[in-house]
Amino acid sequence: MKRRLLLALLALVLATGHAVARPDGARADNAAVEINTKDGSSIFKFAFAIKRVAGDVVDESNGAVAYSSCTQCQTVAIAIEIVLVTGNPSVVTPTNLAIAINDQCSLCVTVADAYQFVVSAPADFSFSPHAMQEIRRIVNEIRDLGKGDLTAAEIQARLEELVAQLRAVLVRELANAQEENGKGARGPPDQTTTTPAGTPPAATTAPESTTTEATTTTSSEPTTTAETTTDTSSTTTTP
Repeated sequence: MKRRLLLALLALVLATGHAVARPDGARADNAAVEINTKDGSSIFKFAFAIKRVAGDVVDESNGAVAYSSCTQCQTVAIAIEIVLVTGNPSVVTPTNLAIAINDQCSLCVTVADAYQFVVSAPADFSFSPHAMQEIRRIVNEIRDLGKGDLTAAEIQARLEELVAQLRAVLVRELANAQEENGKGARGPPDQTTTTPAGTPPAATTAPESTTTEATTTTSSEPTTTAETTTDTSSTTTTP
């Protein structure tokens, strides 16, 4: 049953163009989906978005889905989303999801990583030119992880370094903006909240900062199948 649910979710994400569509059709969630059925291959998918939300409801979703059904193959999906929340929303229920599936795999490694930063920002907040340059560099370096012959472990190690750099940029920019507004630095994203699998975050108002990270990795020897699901939990700009 669990396996059917995972495959149904995968089908839903694929059917909506690699993103779960919102009812009003105005916005799309951030998602990276990669399916590997080619023996001896190594494939990689990366999705990145910066979103500004000023409404009463903050329910942005970020997800990575990696699916393997092959022999001696590697599949990696990475999704990173920054959500800048302005105003005082009454409902804050962001979702961060990573799913890695091995289906009748032999000697395969499947990795899904999802990072979501949900932070309170001033209404007039914007990244400085230097910060945008750093963000573009980080995003490009993550994309380049899929162009070499790196193992999944090597990709994971480098990804964690780059995400730490992205977090540092976000911390600095928010602190500077808050100081300029005469509020002083308040609760940067270093103060993280991680929601255990299956437990949605409680509704709150104007979050200071929430960082959720979801990572699933599956590997299999011949005739071994593994399934893992992790649940942690507007304008879109893509550098």
